[in-house]
Amino acid sequence: MIVLEIDDKRLEKQIKDFVKSQKKDLKEFTKEAFEKFFERFSSNDINYQKLDPYKHIKKIDYPNESDTDAKPYSEVKDSAEYVKKLRRKVL
Repeated sequence: MIVLEIDDKRLEKQIKDFVKSQKKDLKEFTKEAFEKFFERFSSNDINYQKLDPYKHIKKIDYPNESDTDAKPYSEVKDSAEYVKKLRRKVL
C-alpha cells in the first residue's frame, strides 16, 4: 500500500473535481493514472530525430594567431599531466 499526501489545497481540489467529472473513484483514478504514466515512460524506445552532422557542421574561423599576442595554453608542456591536475581540481 502506498499513501500519497498532497499538501497543496489548490491541486487537491483540481484532482478531486477532475475525478468527480470522470465519475470515477479516487483510488481507481490514481491507480489508472500511475499505470498510464509508467506505461508511457517505461518503454525503452526513445523517439528522437537523428540529425546528419555533416548538414549541421559549421566551420569556426579563428583569428590569425600572428595577429595576437595571446597563445592559449602555451604554458602547457605536458598535456596529460595538465589534464590530470585539472581533473583533481574539479573533482
